[in-house]
Amino acid sequence: MRRSIKTKILMLCLSAMAALAIALGGVSVLSINRLTGQHEAENMNRIAEIHRETINQHLIQTEDIAHFVAGSVGSRVKNPLYIQDQVVRRQLCRDIQETFTDAIGEDTTVCAYYLYYAEDLAGTKDNLYMVRDRESDSFSAKERKPVSSYAASETEQAKWYREPVKEGRAVWLDPHYSEEQQRYLISYVVPVFKDDTLIAVVGVDLDFEKMMQWFSDIRIYSSGFCYLSNLSGTIHYRADIPGGISADHNGRMKLSTGQLWVPNTDSHELVRYRLDGREYDVASSMLRNNMAFMVIAPVQEIYEQAYLNIAQMVLLFLLILGIFAVISYKITQRMTRHLNHITEAAHAIADGSFDIHLPETGNDEIGELSRALNHTTRELKESIQEMERMTFQDALTGLYNRLGIDRYTKEWIEAHPESPAVLMSLDLDDFKFINDLYGHSVGDAALRSLANSLLESFGQNGILGRNGGDEFVVLLTNTRESEATEQIRSFMKKSKGFWVNGEEKTFTISVGYASYPKPAETRNMLFHQADEALYAVKLKGKNNFGPYRADQETLNRSHLGFNLKDIGRYLPGAILVYKAEEEGRILFASDELVRMTGCRDMDEFMEFTGGSFGGLVAEADSGRMGALIQKQLSQEGSSEYARYHIRCRQEPYVAVASRGRLVRNPIYGMVFYVSILEDNGQWNGEKNGDGNNE
Repeated sequence: MRRSIKTKILMLCLSAMAALAIALGGVSVLSINRLTGQHEAENMNRIAEIHRETINQHLIQTEDIAHFVAGSVGSRVKNPLYIQDQVVRRQLCRDIQETFTDAIGEDTTVCAYYLYYAEDLAGTKDNLYMVRDRESDSFSAKERKPVSSYAASETEQAKWYREPVKEGRAVWLDPHYSEEQQRYLISYVVPVFKDDTLIAVVGVDLDFEKMMQWFSDIRIYSSGFCYLSNLSGTIHYRADIPGGISADHNGRMKLSTGQLWVPNTDSHELVRYRLDGREYDVASSMLRNNMAFMVIAPVQEIYEQAYLNIAQMVLLFLLILGIFAVISYKITQRMTRHLNHITEAAHAIADGSFDIHLPETGNDEIGELSRALNHTTRELKESIQEMERMTFQDALTGLYNRLGIDRYTKEWIEAHPESPAVLMSLDLDDFKFINDLYGHSVGDAALRSLANSLLESFGQNGILGRNGGDEFVVLLTNTRESEATEQIRSFMKKSKGFWVNGEEKTFTISVGYASYPKPAETRNMLFHQADEALYAVKLKGKNNFGPYRADQETLNRSHLGFNLKDIGRYLPGAILVYKAEEEGRILFASDELVRMTGCRDMDEFMEFTGGSFGGLVAEADSGRMGALIQKQLSQEGSSEYARYHIRCRQEPYVAVASRGRLVRNPIYGMVFYVSILEDNGQWNGEKNGDGNNE
């Protein structure tokens, strides 16, 4: 069949437009799907993390109550045999009941608390067991069935006693049904030992059904929801099924590959599985009681907006294709002059390039079509750029996030391999203290304030980013180390702070920096050296800055530094670290030592002692302790016991027993590491500081 030239040209134009539509649509769909998947994964994990923190705060409060009461019991019972006295047991129960009442306060999820004495010492009477009535919301005393009356096979009903005693530590019990209370519970139980002898267990029961009701109000997209799972994935808990769904009732969800799914709380990637013919994405997060908090939503709902954008794009392509068909049919000759341009544009878009521009000749149909294609490409390019911005920008501070930092520092170094640059690695000193004291919202305000200060000082020639938490990095481009030092020194002098209830609070930062291309020859070396420089600054006392030096690589991170505060929090007694010099400057003091002196915080402690070991020791013992220190200085590494008195704000002195060790520290020189225990008269250490047995 013979075809006219118009038909041939029309077919050619339509073919070119179809190729353009397929290429542009394919690239767009892939880009939208990829960026949408990344964004939604962050969104789902953010939702899981927010609610995980809320639940964990409640669990932490429960742990604090139980440990506080257990500590009270341990401090009151000086000897395991004391609880054999019925009068002692009953008085202790009355005191502990008051302690529980004050500690629980208005927490309505606590449905029971108890103090159960070891039966081999106290028998089965005089225990404390208070249960919240469902109707009146008040606690009343109940009789508890003795543990010894349960058979060995009745593990669930006696698990609250047997499991913590067997483990020898505080434990969270999995959700279980209490026949005594007629409801589902989760329990935190603490065994109390005295002289390695079990004297009692202290426990708090939480109303699991009431807690699960919290989840019923959380909505993820249209029909997504939240639930809990044990870490093996064998049981799932929902508000309507507090007893859990076991593995033989869809309790273990299957992946799209057909394999059984187990929660992976270490990964932030969404997991996809199919249930009842419908696909879901799930994000998981670990709770303190060894359960997984799960957030799930149908895949269709998660990608609904992306599918809508794709549909709109397809309609737009179809519309453009129709316009092209009409114009091609009516003005074939004009189209042939620009057909090559359109074909070339289609190939460029297929290769992923959106920086194209078709000639916009005249006000006829070809010119209008060229303008329409240019506008479409610009809009698509802007949409992809916006998605990239969401991917590479930190939502809290507006600076680059970790992905953005990696990308833009790499691009600059590759584009300027011979140009000088300095990388700053910095963090906010004692940021955890700000969060703990004022809350995370104030901590976020402090991070935003620091980000704004960085922008004001380094925004002109720097690539700024938040590395995560309170860590920031700044790449000063076209800057030598001497220039960077002056800029950093000027920045350190500026006041940095945030506002709390109308009052301004200040904070300090620590900065380490390294230079490119010498000594850091690669980007990875540059980041590593800046991190080492920051660590060296931290070791020297924070609130300072310093450059990278080669000898910093030999610093051992187990020496005096970041971990002493955490270690001192959990060790018995107190820890003191001070320089082995006449002044005896204090480098570190644990929270327990601050408490022993009656000070409220570290600032008050340093003011009270004058920041020296000599200011801590009672005046009557200062001469003897000075002689002991001089003796140990002459025998490096020696260790001796000492008994003396330390000053206290509320009392004349506190009797203590201590043992110190002299160590050579790579940063501070000779340093004393001292462990200190209160001397209650029962310490039978070997020899005191003057060499006499006491």
